[in-house]
Amino acid sequence: MDWPAEGLSSRICLPGDAWQAVGVNEIAQPAGVSVASGPATHAGRRVLVVEDEALTAMAIQMLLEDAGYAVLGPVGRVEDALDLLRSGPPDAAVLDVNLFGATVDPVAATLEDMGVPFLFCTGYHNGGTAGERHPKAPVLGKPVNANNLLAAVGGLISGEARAGSAAG
Repeated sequence: MDWPAEGLSSRICLPGDAWQAVGVNEIAQPAGVSVASGPATHAGRRVLVVEDEALTAMAIQMLLEDAGYAVLGPVGRVEDALDLLRSGPPDAAVLDVNLFGATVDPVAATLEDMGVPFLFCTGYHNGGTAGERHPKAPVLGKPVNANNLLAAVGGLISGEARAGSAAG
């Protein structure tokens, strides 16, 4: 969904065998309203997801994959994230701050050393101490809005992300 000032626009994709349209006419797109970009826009872009809450991790993974990203992980432990990074840098990363009581700082520091942009997706205000140590990283508050997450990841990849620019 896209909800600019001009109005709400929604794009729904269903497999061809999941529905049957009878008596439905395609309507023209109103002037000035854009349709959200499809998965091809992000094809091949790799996003590391580091999240210890299984349901949250799966939701983030599905959201990113539906948008066309290739997801690395998700993983819920610092060691697993560092192992994934040894195979090469992703294009961006989504990091939970607290992973089963451990801080995600080693992962964030490695990403910084690799020149990989990342954001924090956390319940801590302003990212807690991780946000203080990595002030350039945007912070999305949990529960995160899907559109905000996609916009923030897209901003990381395009180089348009700003610290504290995304509130979720």
